[in-house]
Amino acid sequence: MRLPKDAYFANQVMWDGWVDIERLGIHIIGHWNYGAGTVKPVYVVSSESRVELKLNGKSLGDGVQSTGFLFTFDKVAFEPGTLEAIGYDAKGKQVASAKLRTAGPAAALRLTPHMGPGGLRADGADMALVDVEVVDAAGNRCPTALSKVHFTLTGAAEWRGGIAQGSAVPVPINTVAVENKGMSATPPTPLLHEDNYILSQTLPVEDGVNRVILRSLPNAGKIELHAEADGLKSADIELSSKPDEERDGLSTNMPDAGLPSNLTRGPTPSGPSFHQTRFPIAVASIAAGSNAANAGLSQDDDDYTSWASDGPLEDAWIEYVFAKPETPVRST
Repeated sequence: MRLPKDAYFANQVMWDGWVDIERLGIHIIGHWNYGAGTVKPVYVVSSESRVELKLNGKSLGDGVQSTGFLFTFDKVAFEPGTLEAIGYDAKGKQVASAKLRTAGPAAALRLTPHMGPGGLRADGADMALVDVEVVDAAGNRCPTALSKVHFTLTGAAEWRGGIAQGSAVPVPINTVAVENKGMSATPPTPLLHEDNYILSQTLPVEDGVNRVILRSLPNAGKIELHAEADGLKSADIELSSKPDEERDGLSTNMPDAGLPSNLTRGPTPSGPSFHQTRFPIAVASIAAGSNAANAGLSQDDDDYTSWASDGPLEDAWIEYVFAKPETPVRST
C-alpha cells in the first residue's frame, strides 16, 4: 500500500547486495521546487567515493562525506532547472548520477494502476492500487502540491479509500451497480471522524501524490475511476476484472500465481560462495562452580537450553578447557 519515499530510495543505495555493495547507486534527498531566494543544504545518499553537484550544468563542487553514505552540500542557492548529483569511484571515473527537475505549475491529475501479474481477479478479495499524481504540463509531478482530489468509482469494484491525515469532509459513497445475476452491491458507509479520511472519496495528495485501493467484487466486469480537483484537468482510467475459478466458495488460484522468478544472479558459482573469517574453538571439557551437570548446555548451540549459576557470587563461574592452545579473537 505504501508509496516509495526518500527512505526507500536511500536504503536501496545503502543495502544493494548482502554484505558488500554490488551496484553503485545515488539519490538526491527531497525535491527542487522552492521560492526565489531560498538557500538550503542539499543531501545526497551515495555509495561512491566522491559526489559532485551540478545546477543547470554548473559545478557546485564536491559534497562533504559523513556516516559512510551521506554527502552534504551546504548553502545551495535555488534556481529553477536541473539539479544533478554525479558519483565517482576511487579512480575518478563517473559511475552513477541522479537528477531533480523543477516542476512547473500544477496542470492536471494522472492516474496509474498497479495490479498483480495476472490482472485483477473477481474473487471479492483481490486489490488494485491506483496512484494519483498532480503533474505539470510536461507530466512532471508537482512535489509541493496539496490538492484535494475527489474520486468517483463505478463498476465491478468496491472503494476502500486511501491514506490521509487531518479533518475530513463527509462525502457520500456512490452505489456500485453489478450487472450480474441480478445482484447489487453498496459499499459500506464511510466511517468519517474529525481527524481522518477513513473510506472518504475525497483525499488530499501529499508531495503531489497519493494512492487509493479498489477491491474487486465476486462478479467480473468493467471498472471506471474518475478523479477531479479544483483548477486541474481531471483524469480517468478503465480497468477490468476477470472471472476467478472457485470451489466451495474458495478461489482455486494461489496469491503467488504468476509472480516472476528472479534469476538475475545466475547459477551458483563453482567455487566457494563465501569466505569464512571466524572459526569455532573446540572445547575439551567444561567445569562450573554450580549446576555443573548442566555446564555443557552453555555451548550446545541450542537456543532452548542454557546454564546458570545457583546465585551466590562465589559459585558464579564457568571454565572451558580447549582441545588445543587457542587465541580467541573478539568479534568487531
